[in-house]
Amino acid sequence: MPRSAPCAALASALALAMPLSTAQAQEDLAVAIKASSCNACHGPGGRSEAGIPPLAGRNADEMFRAMTDFKSGTRAAYVMHHHTRGYSEDELRAIAAWFSRQPTQGKR
Repeated sequence: MPRSAPCAALASALALAMPLSTAQAQEDLAVAIKASSCNACHGPGGRSEAGIPPLAGRNADEMFRAMTDFKSGTRAAYVMHHHTRGYSEDELRAIAAWFSRQPTQGKR
């Protein structure tokens, strides 16, 4: 076997692994960007300190249900029905999951 074969095998393995991690990082970034519109009211990373409920660390399924209820109009809201209408159900689910993974304390 030529000396370059192990290097080629390693390079191939890395090339296969890289797109997956890069794709996941890009997806996480895309969701974080969508979720950033929530920061104005719910605080950075969903860690509000005011009267608005924090989102960080909350149950993703509960947040998704609340957002779909806002979107459908079955849950009353001052502005949330406007915000949620701009997202698909898949996007709302991804945003809820993103907030559920955020620490409840820490950097703002």
